[in-house]
Amino acid sequence: MVLSYCQIRRAVGILGLALAPGLILINYFFGHCTQIQDSISHYYYTVSGTLLVGILCAVGLFLYTYRGFDKWDRRSSNFAAICAFGVAFSPCNMSSACLKCDVLYYSDNSLRSGIHYGSAVSLFVTLALISLFLFTKTNKEYLEPRKRARNTIYRTCGIVMLIAMIGMLGLLNADFQKLMGRAALFVLETIALSAFGISWLVKGETILKDKK
Repeated sequence: MVLSYCQIRRAVGILGLALAPGLILINYFFGHCTQIQDSISHYYYTVSGTLLVGILCAVGLFLYTYRGFDKWDRRSSNFAAICAFGVAFSPCNMSSACLKCDVLYYSDNSLRSGIHYGSAVSLFVTLALISLFLFTKTNKEYLEPRKRARNTIYRTCGIVMLIAMIGMLGLLNADFQKLMGRAALFVLETIALSAFGISWLVKGETILKDKK
């Protein structure tokens, strides 16, 4: 059981790190598209869409089966799983700036897009809080040096995710979005996903594993 939990954590971390570069590479090699989409979500309409939905579903499944340290771990990971499925099955509205890379077409739907973005925000916030407050828990009075180092990584990753989300909210301002450039949202999402992936890889004892 301990081994399987570590493997789940590693799998979630790897998927988080692989999502953004995987979308770009598949879109380039199989879709012959060199243009970065407005956001990770907009890859749904490209040839990379199957990878996007597949990884989100895999992460959702892993999060749902994950139990963790206590009931708060279970509840938060289950909620994050629901959010991941919400992102996967309720695509955002299409971007008019990237139509030449799209292979699917859906009419705009405010409810569907609202569910998508609401699920995405809830997912990122939940994952950040898990890293900040749940991964740092322990049942030991004395924290070994490696545990303290891991806690530093967890907190750093959680803070990075929250800062990236603040940047995403800032992009709602047209002037700030123009200043940052069209790919700013994609970059911020990639940073948040990378922090999420690193946090779960460390939790899976990929590095800084306890000696005992």
